[in-house]
Amino acid sequence: MPTPRKPTHLKVIQGTAKKNPGRLNPNEPGFNGEIGEPPAHLDEYTATIWHELVRIACPGVLQKSDRIAVERLACLLALSRRDPEAFTAAHESALRGYFRSLGLTPADRSRVSVPNDQSRNPFEGL
Repeated sequence: MPTPRKPTHLKVIQGTAKKNPGRLNPNEPGFNGEIGEPPAHLDEYTATIWHELVRIACPGVLQKSDRIAVERLACLLALSRRDPEAFTAAHESALRGYFRSLGLTPADRSRVSVPNDQSRNPFEGL
């Protein structure tokens, strides 16, 4: 399995952008806003799980473009908690995939790098 692609802002933060500038994607979308509140169509229990996920995620990782992934994860987690008997292996696999993609497992958190100063533009100096 190939190594997952690393976003440009992580390359800048880790210093590999200067070392290998040809590997940068100049057209990669940047930060597009805070993740915000849960969608209005979620029931109260699933919205509570949304808030739980946003609270436990590494600061600075989740943004507006992650809303659908967080919504799907919240729905899957709600299903697993409400009705564990109906939670299939396919559900579990999807749940783990969302956890991984959002950096919510110990191994995946080790791959997340967020600057200490959240107000700093990670693309400055490119």
